[in-house]
Amino acid sequence: MLGQGVFVSRAEALPVEVAVHITEDDDGALVGVVVPPGGRRGLPITGELPAGPGLTSRPAALAINDGIRKAQALQTPLVIIDPYGVWDPAWGELRPH
Repeated sequence: MLGQGVFVSRAEALPVEVAVHITEDDDGALVGVVVPPGGRRGLPITGELPAGPGLTSRPAALAINDGIRKAQALQTPLVIIDPYGVWDPAWGELRPH
């Protein structure tokens, strides 16, 4: 599914970036949401994923793949928002930026 790429992580995305917000749901599954440039950038304090029109929660690896495709299509940077440290090293390297 995911390659062994290098991903950038920050607390909030810049307005020009595609952001993939990831967290763990109540059942312990890793989930994510892709937020397009200019969308909601930070996770709420409760740990819930951003919600709204066009934002769909998916398994985290699928959300990351979707984010990669969206960033490539828009020719814009991709950033991972992972404030709770749920990143799986099997997905690649996550570097704070």
